Amino acid sequence: MKILNSIYGLCMIGLFALSGSVSAVTMTIGDNDGYGYGIADGATLPATAVPGCSWCFDNRSAGELAATDGSQFTDFQEYQAPVVFSFLFDTTPDTIVSNAVFSMDVTGIQSIFGSSTLLLDGHNVSAGLPIDQGAWGSGVYSFNVDSSWLLDGMLDVSFTGGNNDHIGFDYFELSYDAARVPEPASLALMGLGLIGLGFAKSKKRA
Repeated sequence: MKILNSIYGLCMIGLFALSGSVSAVTMTIGDNDGYGYGIADGATLPATAVPGCSWCFDNRSAGELAATDGSQFTDFQEYQAPVVFSFLFDTTPDTIVSNAVFSMDVTGIQSIFGSSTLLLDGHNVSAGLPIDQGAWGSGVYSFNVDSSWLLDGMLDVSFTGGNNDHIGFDYFELSYDAARVPEPASLALMGLGLIGLGFAKSKKRA
């Protein structure tokens, strides 16, 4: 009986280890500074123009100009070809990712020039984009990310504006819950405990 109790205890330890601890993770690319104007999320941008380009501005810092993580795509607006950027985050073998959401603050989407397209890891989520913001309207839009898209530890984000859209981004954000995967030793304890419980049940029937 003492042996069975010990095995049962090991099973409970394994089950507890399996639960792991869950932590919320948020990765932000860009400085969320209102496109360099300091405006609130969803506010209308000031109408500006630079020589040779109406509806254009460039408020990037030196760091953003030199960045390679996606920040180089923020705080400026011009006529743009398809914009492609990637989010890298740590999904080490002992981490399970769930409840992932991608968000971005974008301005300049205008349906008159055709629909915009947003692909997350090759999956079209464009239905969540606004139809028409006007030239200087902005907004934050969020999209659910299937955990299977993140198995390689990377979320590929591809945005294509309409034919003559002047698109600008303030920031991009990826948030998710990260849980620890049980260590092999915990799984072994779990297996041993389950075997013990099965043995105890068969002993009881006998």
